[in-house]
Amino acid sequence: MVSKNTRIALSVGMLAILSTTGCAAKEAWQKIEYTALNPAPRQMVERTIAEVQMFATKPPSYPYIEVGRLTLKRGSEYWLRKAAAERGCEGLITYVADGAICIMFQQEPLPTPVAPPMTRI
Repeated sequence: MVSKNTRIALSVGMLAILSTTGCAAKEAWQKIEYTALNPAPRQMVERTIAEVQMFATKPPSYPYIEVGRLTLKRGSEYWLRKAAAERGCEGLITYVADGAICIMFQQEPLPTPVAPPMTRI
């Protein structure tokens, strides 16, 4: 008969194997290719997903440069935006059918305003 401690250790081991396999399957499931189009106006630095501005129906009204094209082979818009953030895109224009255009603004964008801290009454 297998002891309780052995069963717990086996369960934890199986859980670790399954969770690792699940992550690998998710990474393999999404595939995005990047094609450079134009030189960036400044160094592209990795940013958070939330910092990548999205433009779906029309491009931004202020000057920008199309730096590259992200082509989505498999995956979702989340993975597209994540890849753009990792590359340093400041925005994505998603009106292309199978991906998006990575853009950088000709002038550095103004920092996102931060709301003042809330005060307790």
